[in-house]
Amino acid sequence: MKFSSALLFTAIASAIALPSEVEERESKKIHPLSYKSCGDLNDVLQVESLTLDPNPLEHGKNSIIANGTLTEDITEGTMISVRVKAGALTVYHKELDLCDLAKSKSDITCPIKAGPINIEKEFEIPKNIPHTNVKIALSGTTADGGQLTCYNIAVGI
Repeated sequence: MKFSSALLFTAIASAIALPSEVEERESKKIHPLSYKSCGDLNDVLQVESLTLDPNPLEHGKNSIIANGTLTEDITEGTMISVRVKAGALTVYHKELDLCDLAKSKSDITCPIKAGPINIEKEFEIPKNIPHTNVKIALSGTTADGGQLTCYNIAVGI
């Protein structure tokens, strides 16, 4: 009887005394992919679907599939900005020439013709990257200064 009373008391005390620990564990829950446009219907790139496998991401091999539509050709000088935040900390920020990026990371070359676009890419996440949720701000401008795209993406690793 004393043992079960002590066990019950310990369980209740833990639940009452440590809510911040429980909240902290819940706040570290790894979330699946979500994304939302921060642009408008006149953006040159309209993303129709974005999927990850697995979702949320895991250490090791992962893949991404993006489907969308380009309303005009992408030419040299089209820039994309990528900002990745883990909590309040910016862990990555780059301004990249989209044509240079496409040339170095895939078999896509500029000009990229208007119309449907499908990108499938495998990538690895190293084991030394900690499990966390990240927010990605992705935006871009065309070579003539128009809005390419704008998306806010949240995903867990």
